[in-house]
Amino acid sequence: MNKELKREFLVETQSGDLAIYWVLKGPRGAVSFHLLVYQNPKHGFYKVTPVDICTHSLKPQYPEHSPYGLCEFLNNGICYGDVDTLTADAVWSNIQTAPRTVDTNEVIWNELERKYEELI
Repeated sequence: MNKELKREFLVETQSGDLAIYWVLKGPRGAVSFHLLVYQNPKHGFYKVTPVDICTHSLKPQYPEHSPYGLCEFLNNGICYGDVDTLTADAVWSNIQTAPRTVDTNEVIWNELERKYEELI
């Protein structure tokens, strides 16, 4: 892993459900993977849903890229964000079909590093 990059793992509760974030931060911004775990204690099951992989850039990534607003992942600084739901679905699918010897966290961190390298 690039020594400039910092990994953070965040868990929040939202109406009894869990929101889990893997966040990779560096000098160009941050990239996050968001997973929701829906709980239904009445029926005794959980549903895990990949939400998105978001880029949180300090600079516009293309012409006409408007700021997203203040970003919690950039110390409440201005963020030029993009949301990618398809890649999140693909990463989660890869995790589900990978051999048990594959570390789920490493699959996610590797994808976040790949996405981070695309930031300007």
